[in-house]
Amino acid sequence: YQSVLKCMQYYRNRKTDPPYDGIYQKKLEAAFSSKMNGGFSIAVNSGSSASYIAIKSLQLKKNEKILMSPVSDSSTLLSIILAGLRPVILDSSESTYNTDIDQIKKAWRRGIKAIYLVHSYGSLCADILRIKNFCDEKNIPLIEDCSQSPFAYLELEDGERKYAGEFGHISCFSTMYRKTFNTSSSGGIVFTRNEEYYRSAVEYSDRGRRKWNIESNLRDGGDVSTISHNFNTSELNCASGISSLRRIDEAIEQRMMLVRYIIKNLSSQLYI
Repeated sequence: YQSVLKCMQYYRNRKTDPPYDGIYQKKLEAAFSSKMNGGFSIAVNSGSSASYIAIKSLQLKKNEKILMSPVSDSSTLLSIILAGLRPVILDSSESTYNTDIDQIKKAWRRGIKAIYLVHSYGSLCADILRIKNFCDEKNIPLIEDCSQSPFAYLELEDGERKYAGEFGHISCFSTMYRKTFNTSSSGGIVFTRNEEYYRSAVEYSDRGRRKWNIESNLRDGGDVSTISHNFNTSELNCASGISSLRRIDEAIEQRMMLVRYIIKNLSSQLYI
């Protein structure tokens, strides 16, 4: 609430309307990249948009096949189709809604050009390292959809945390109002450490405009590199997201306390 008021006051003092790519969006993107241990972030208007942009940024050819996780929001499937690609749906592994490397190898065939991996229901895919290595061996990009599991992590041997979204070539997040990390009503983030994918994602996020290029004329609607829609978010949403990101660790711990409480009390009522 206070972050949104500060944002409104900021633009009121300057007697201007909040723009695209304003100071609050840049602050949110920088804070998110820092939380993800470095990289490039793009705040957009929804998780569905983030999914579509991440897929399009790979520059795959029409009708090429992409493996996708079996349990996800419908926007995963629809984003692949809208991007002109052919989804090949994997099975889940035993006792989880996530897929695994065995399911990927079973479904593998010629013509697969990418893997779209979803971390479902708060759980980091247990096979993430093996899947990453498989993608490296096959020289294909890995997209991670972290919309249901923002900041789920793998703890490495040195104690460092590696978050969902850091393993693949590009990742997407939903930040809608029910998420642990949210930007109020709707929102999304595209994240990558690959500068080529970042530039492509920037263009697809805003009508093909090359906003990464300082020589590009952003006021010229014809100075574009590709065909796309306007997926921009708002400064007010980004202000809300900055506040949410500051307390993300506390928010996750509170949800985990609730989960532990439910499991404990349900277990006491089970008769086996």
